[in-house]
Amino acid sequence: MRYDDRRLTSTVLAMITGNLDDAGQPTSVLVDPKTSDTAGSGLNGPSPAKCYNLATTR
Repeated sequence: MRYDDRRLTSTVLAMITGNLDDAGQPTSVLVDPKTSDTAGSGLNGPSPAKCYNLATTR
């Protein structure tokens, strides 16, 4: 566990879709489960995370 993981108590939620039409939008971030950063995401394929509608929770 990293140091930041222990002191950060909020989680950011984002909508994720399989619709790749949104991938090129400036408010979207592409999550590709084939990359090392997101291999544990549980996604079946590349999916844009829609960052224009975020929520936080504790």
